[in-house]
Amino acid sequence: MADQARRPGSPPLHGDHRYLGRALAHFLAQQQLFISVVNPAQIHAFGRAELNRAKTDKADARLIARYCQMHRPALWVPPAEEIATLQALVQRLEDLLGATGDGKQPAGSSCGA
Repeated sequence: MADQARRPGSPPLHGDHRYLGRALAHFLAQQQLFISVVNPAQIHAFGRAELNRAKTDKADARLIARYCQMHRPALWVPPAEEIATLQALVQRLEDLLGATGDGKQPAGSSCGA
């Protein structure tokens, strides 16, 4: 797989695991492996268009391979370090705001004195 991943048109990375996907994409880029990061909704819509009803990992892998053969998704290029840091901070803020459900602080909590 490593030899295949070094060539353009390489295996895609399914983007449904936000943190794992991002970390894996960065790791593979550091190893000088070419990948494409594909939105899972695109793969799902492609599967529906093909009337694909199989729900196994093997069937999913075949579907993703067919999608990439037909659509040739762009190779993923890691963002500059500053951009990646900013994206991580924004994501963390969104996670913290989402932890309360409505983006507001829980009753009785306060910041500062």
